Amino acid sequence: MNISIKVKKIGSKRALLNDLNLQIDASNSPISLEEFIKAVVIQNVEDFNNRIDGKNIIPFLTQKEIEEKSKTGKIAGNALMNDKKQDICKAVDAALLAHEDGLYKVFVDAVLYDDLKEDIPLKQNCEVVFVRLTFLTGGIFYG
Repeated sequence: MNISIKVKKIGSKRALLNDLNLQIDASNSPISLEEFIKAVVIQNVEDFNNRIDGKNIIPFLTQKEIEEKSKTGKIAGNALMNDKKQDICKAVDAALLAHEDGLYKVFVDAVLYDDLKEDIPLKQNCEVVFVRLTFLTGGIFYG
């Protein structure tokens, strides 16, 4: 099953990440929000680690990549700022903790799913949006 994922930030008109695709085994649907977040993190960490291992045959942007990146409003190279492989378990734990702390919300076809144990009904070509929340500053700091 193919699922389209977007990452947005409150107060920003354009998505931080647009149209990431996730492949999930259809026999496991519905799955809990926790299992879905784990699947997204695992796929992204594996993709990142594979980019570190792979040699970039074309070290510059192609015309197709420039056109795709211009849609998001930022054209940047493919250089990785961090060349260390990431630990999948630590990344999953960090993502789940961030959700529990309220740093982001998950919407599936415009419906909010907040409980990690709640089943989410995934279907072919559904849209999942991760909304990163930004906290306001100006509170009283006791230090």
